[in-house]
Amino acid sequence: QDDIRTPKQRRVDAFTEIVYKSLDEGKLPQHNGVRPHITITTTLEGLKGELGAAASELETGMPISSKTVQR
Repeated sequence: QDDIRTPKQRRVDAFTEIVYKSLDEGKLPQHNGVRPHITITTTLEGLKGELGAAASELETGMPISSKTVQR
């Protein structure tokens, strides 16, 4: 038992892995004919990860890192 994560953290990590695998494979189910999507607002500088660039954000207004945008 080398895994020191809490049960809660293991569940979060497992869910995150499922989401990433689904997105990577491009085989997400359709709901009423529309595939799930996310909208990100960023600048070219933010996409490049340049220092001092304005923060990128999701359509909900939640800020996200340049690394996340690049993924």
